[in-house]
Amino acid sequence: MRWIESGRGRRTIALAVAFALAACARGGLAPTPAEFPLHATDQQFDLSWRLALGEDRAVATGVVARRNGEVSDAWLQLVGLDAAGHIVSFNSLSHVRWASPWDVEPFTLELRPRGGEQRFEVRVKAFLYQEGAPTKG
Repeated sequence: MRWIESGRGRRTIALAVAFALAACARGGLAPTPAEFPLHATDQQFDLSWRLALGEDRAVATGVVARRNGEVSDAWLQLVGLDAAGHIVSFNSLSHVRWASPWDVEPFTLELRPRGGEQRFEVRVKAFLYQEGAPTKG
């Protein structure tokens, strides 16, 4: 106990607590759009993601940024397109809800390709406006 009561002990504990808080804060930060290689604009949203292709699935992980603070909900979909741009595979809709004032929310979308996909896109299929939706401001 004497060590803790000394000035050096208090400084050590304060430093350990500061490092722990900094680690928690860093781990809790959401990714930013700049961290992703693929980008698209769809309706009232900016989409940023990375695509991981496996033998039996495609996974898009990224963030959706609303450009209007009154948007409260969006439904996203990952689609596989053939060389002509026709949809050949898609996943079920994934719901994103803005429950905080931040404009960027993360998402993960997964689909099982059916064959013939030349590229994949993340799309906004629907969204809702809500007066009084959480905004920064």
